[in-house]
Amino acid sequence: MQNENQKLRQLIRDLRQQIGSCGCQTDPISPSADFEIADQLERENQDLRQQLEASERENHRSATPFSKGNHKENPRKFGRKPGQGKFRHRPAPEPREPDEIQEFQASLDSEACPKCGAKLERQASETATTIDLPQLIGRVIKYFSIEVAKCTGCGHKVRGTHPELAKDQFGATAHRIGPRIYAWALALHYDSGMSLRQVEKVINDYFQIPVTQSAITQKALKAAEQGEISELARKIKADLDQADIVHTDDTGWKVGGINHFLMTFCNENAVYYQIERHHRAVEVAQVIDPSFQGIVVVDGFTSYQLQNFDSVPQQRCLAHRQRNLTDLADRKSGKGMWFANHTKDLFRQAMETRDLHLAGHWTAKEFQTEGIALKRKIDHHLRPRSLSDPDNQKMLNSLWKQNLKGQLLRFLNNPKIEPTNNL
Repeated sequence: MQNENQKLRQLIRDLRQQIGSCGCQTDPISPSADFEIADQLERENQDLRQQLEASERENHRSATPFSKGNHKENPRKFGRKPGQGKFRHRPAPEPREPDEIQEFQASLDSEACPKCGAKLERQASETATTIDLPQLIGRVIKYFSIEVAKCTGCGHKVRGTHPELAKDQFGATAHRIGPRIYAWALALHYDSGMSLRQVEKVINDYFQIPVTQSAITQKALKAAEQGEISELARKIKADLDQADIVHTDDTGWKVGGINHFLMTFCNENAVYYQIERHHRAVEVAQVIDPSFQGIVVVDGFTSYQLQNFDSVPQQRCLAHRQRNLTDLADRKSGKGMWFANHTKDLFRQAMETRDLHLAGHWTAKEFQTEGIALKRKIDHHLRPRSLSDPDNQKMLNSLWKQNLKGQLLRFLNNPKIEPTNNL
């Protein structure tokens, strides 16, 4: 720490000498001011180091955290506060199959009052319940006695069949784990978020059934490719293909430590996920066919800008455009900021116009009139022309092409279309 502070002080002195040697005019600063700056840098350096150390402790924390910060003198009590929220009694459980009902009688210990000794007079009968699991959860082991025969003519071997016996369940795979155990395992992993290692331990410890992580994974893959999940995925995909509006987005995903794309296609009724190594037009076309007749709300990914999707009506996400314009304005100063800021303001007015209409403040005719006026303003602002700033020129060229294809303001024609892909 001291070495770093000394380096900072020396750096300030060197910078002052360089400024003086180049003949630049600067405000006179006393040596004491230099040390004040150095002291401030020391404090900031120390604060940042403390934050970094706290962050590293947080990331490498063991199962039991050794520190949660400073202790509060009067911490808030847990639970519902008096007069706040709704207080509800736990209802009695309703019996259902295959529940085991056990009834007990809680009798009075004595006919006399334990406090004064007087005679007790019975007034009412109350009911209380305790719901629990059985002491031991028994396993269901199904033994299949399979008849095996051999054809006297060709020597073909024939095995007996049963509805719960798989056709290939013989030899090394004759003894298998049933579907209920796999259903438990997949629910714990995918619904409750438990790791496969934890799921394996729970199944082995509580059910005494030796299931492995690899077996659970293979079952999940098989269910995704051949089972009801696969059929449901095909149905969702078919429904999206007939939808009026589909939103798309993506994020990073790792498969075996290798970067992939988690692609999302959705509307108000369904969501379809697709994990691919690449995010190209080929991968997009697996869900959104180039002959799609609806509206696709997309971000700025190049996959949607290729010729394959020129015929697909698109609405570009204005939230992404606004962020791009904000980044552009932050890099500029003076008049160079005007183009980005004015474009942001026009897009904001367009989105607010749609919001006001959906909120009932404007009629359909008023929305149409205001939309036409705004589109004229935006068309004029994004007209092709030469700008002095190359970054502004590049942004104008990009927005002009998208606006020319009708990909920026479709929501002003149809308010059901979202101006962003954040459904």
